[in-house]
Amino acid sequence: MKKAFALVSALTLAAGTAVGLAACEETPADDTPEAHTHTYGEWTVETPATLFTAGSEYRVCTADDCDAEDKGREEQAIPALGTTSAVIDAFTGYNDGLTAAADGVTMGRSESGSGANTWLGQDDKLTEFDGTNETSFSFTLDLSSLEEGDYTIFSLAFGNKHSNTDGSPAFSYVTEAIFGVIRTENGYTVARITNVSYAEDEYTDAENPENNRPAVSQEQADAQNVETINASDTTYDVTGDSVTFTYTYSYDAGATENKLNVSLSVNGDEAFAYDNILRRDADMEGAGYLWNCNASVDTVVLSNLVKE
Repeated sequence: MKKAFALVSALTLAAGTAVGLAACEETPADDTPEAHTHTYGEWTVETPATLFTAGSEYRVCTADDCDAEDKGREEQAIPALGTTSAVIDAFTGYNDGLTAAADGVTMGRSESGSGANTWLGQDDKLTEFDGTNETSFSFTLDLSSLEEGDYTIFSLAFGNKHSNTDGSPAFSYVTEAIFGVIRTENGYTVARITNVSYAEDEYTDAENPENNRPAVSQEQADAQNVETINASDTTYDVTGDSVTFTYTYSYDAGATENKLNVSLSVNGDEAFAYDNILRRDADMEGAGYLWNCNASVDTVVLSNLVKE
């Protein structure tokens, strides 16, 4: 009996000791300092974005007690301006009708009736040919505001660069690749065209009356442009209000014919080529501008202007 009592006492003591140890382990003394939380300042531009090239920016911790060697440096990309609403700043010609859109620009007509154009070479108004390699410019148009019979026309122009008398850069036009888009009953028709009509004031030349021209209203110009688009024998049909257009071109200065090769793709599919658009014997240096030549509405939105 004494042995049984002794065994029970020993077990009770052991259990009590275990409980005591467990209690000690559950409430340890915590003297670990709290981790530093970075307090960030404003973003600083490291590489500015350009029309076709993304930039970068960074920020660091501004707290006095930050002991991180890199001050918790964080970096992020700045989107190329052609993919943001800042693309509006690139459309510098005939641009009084433009307004910024969420990620692009609404292509309003100017007071003169012409649409706006952007110089593809930001510094010298020219993107030079890349030898005989192909270059592409893509952009997306939101055509949802067009009603049946409405149209818009775009052009990619090629030529040479030179300087004005004040030393500022200038562009010499040689040729261009033009397409028109018209809203149809079932979608849109994209057409290769070679000329565009514009609203004009009456022109009188007293010394050369054969040059006299009557005034042309915007309505008359619109009717002529619709006729031109509908009469084209080179077309491509597409559905969906958001359409991506891609001009792809190359130039072989040493070729005896067909020096300039240009094609237009619609939503990634080649729609048609521009054959023999060099109408005169002239060497060229590159692409100059993308121009919304004319339109029957001023609510088409251009976005995601990209050079590839």
